Amino acid sequence: MPGIFSLLLTAIIVLPVMITFSVAMGMASIKLSIRNKLIPWDLNKVEKLDTDFFESISQKLISAGFEYENDYKIDECLGAGKAGSNTKEMYMRRFVHKHLATSAQIYHTIVRTSVKSAGETLTNTSYKKSLGLDTFFQNGLSICSTTQVEPRIFEEANSIYLAYTNFSDLDKLIDEHMDRVKHTELKHNLSHEMVNLSSEVFTNRMLKNTYMRQVDRKVLRHDAEHGWFKFTFRGAIGALVKTLKFDMLEKKKLQKQANAFVTYSYITKTKPTLPSILYHINFTVSIWFGVTHIFLLYNRIESFLQLIFLLMSQAAVLFCIIITLLYKIIKNKQGDNLTL
Repeated sequence: MPGIFSLLLTAIIVLPVMITFSVAMGMASIKLSIRNKLIPWDLNKVEKLDTDFFESISQKLISAGFEYENDYKIDECLGAGKAGSNTKEMYMRRFVHKHLATSAQIYHTIVRTSVKSAGETLTNTSYKKSLGLDTFFQNGLSICSTTQVEPRIFEEANSIYLAYTNFSDLDKLIDEHMDRVKHTELKHNLSHEMVNLSSEVFTNRMLKNTYMRQVDRKVLRHDAEHGWFKFTFRGAIGALVKTLKFDMLEKKKLQKQANAFVTYSYITKTKPTLPSILYHINFTVSIWFGVTHIFLLYNRIESFLQLIFLLMSQAAVLFCIIITLLYKIIKNKQGDNLTL
């Protein structure tokens, strides 16, 4: 009986760790590019483009004071190219508001997923449209708006995000974004440098600035020679946890707020109440007890003392996991996403 209990507990503890480790290693191998190519493109030739959506949003942006810049196909963009059995194509129409230093992008994304079934490889294709607006200030503050409700993998200090998913009246998102910009402009100077760049340079500069801040946070590592960024193992684990948390706890809630603005503000985190050394000690101890636990299981329990030690090690692992989670919860509450 103790053997069955130990095996079950081992499976509950070890299997999720192994799966998480495997997924994190896969994420850590993905390359993020800052050398994207924006190729002028005739969007009328793009597969299943929602022409009405593009033309409607274009008119709303022009009415708000934006100037049409050009249409593009994005090559080697963030998340584009091969990632396992998936491929992604992205197309973009860009507008610029020179006076309020704001860039607006309408996207059409095609995702193809290969699935093997009964010896055959089938390709599922999905299409997604989205709108994004970005404004930057000289003090580092940025205001970014999007129609996509998605997990925020990268944390940005001094950034405000607006999400609005009601596609029938996206002029509200445009108006809300511009009103925020005008209000913020009264206190902070706009940065016109970014919007004066070409679309290709703008896209790559924006990505590089974001990625370099994540390098400072040890979330990404930079290969300057080849121009790639990759997740660190720690960063991949963090991204995985945020994605799972979003999918399981936050996504449905945010989707229900589709007709109202969902606002996030990121600030620089303060030190948590629990000292970080406690977190690292618990993480190390949990690994040590876990290895000892597995060793005893595979070499059979030959005495009552070994059984007691095994049960104690199981309790210690659970205790360490609880302490680690407590540390994370307190850390997040002291400077994570704040709803305005």
